[in-house]
Amino acid sequence: MRVLVAAASRHGSTREIAQVIGEQLCEMGIATDVKDARDVISVEEYDAVVLGSAIYVGQWL
Repeated sequence: MRVLVAAASRHGSTREIAQVIGEQLCEMGIATDVKDARDVISVEEYDAVVLGSAIYVGQWL
């Protein structure tokens, strides 16, 4: 199984959370990539995607 953890973060906190999630998945033996959401071109190569974003004024970044 291969997982993508993608996050949009304005000040870095959401990115830090994504990194911890990615580390935990790796510790469980799951191949994981952690990327900025804006850098994701395709999710075809992944079996699962975890998507996170900061929210400002009710809107995802």
